Amino acid sequence: MELTFAEQEEEDTVTVDRYGGIATSFIRRDRYRTAEGTVISINKDSINDRVMGVVIYQDGGNEGSLSGAALEVTAALLGEAPEELPELSEFLAEAEADPESSVNNNFMTVGSAALMITDGEQADFQIIIVPALTFEADYYWP
Repeated sequence: MELTFAEQEEEDTVTVDRYGGIATSFIRRDRYRTAEGTVISINKDSINDRVMGVVIYQDGGNEGSLSGAALEVTAALLGEAPEELPELSEFLAEAEADPESSVNNNFMTVGSAALMITDGEQADFQIIIVPALTFEADYYWP
């Protein structure tokens, strides 16, 4: 899969709630595009540059396959070859074949990666990949 750098966006926020609690969010999104129009957004902590997650979606109604890109990205994050992840390949193909029933209903953990099929701001069907430990409050890849 060949990627072309598209854009970078940074969103840094600090808020104080009514009781004085401080919440911070420092996120940089590096977006890359494939020739088929698939967008791969790598979300990083803008302070320490560690990867927090990856969002994969189609830009502007393109019809390329998200499952292939998600399989390759997940395999790279796990340090494995895509063909070593047949269950993930099947999960992604099924989700892409029936996006209406998959959105917000499908979730899979593979090694240290958790994949979610959701709708979002960028697209009605997107695949989010985060470290599985996110759900235990460790927001970065090991």
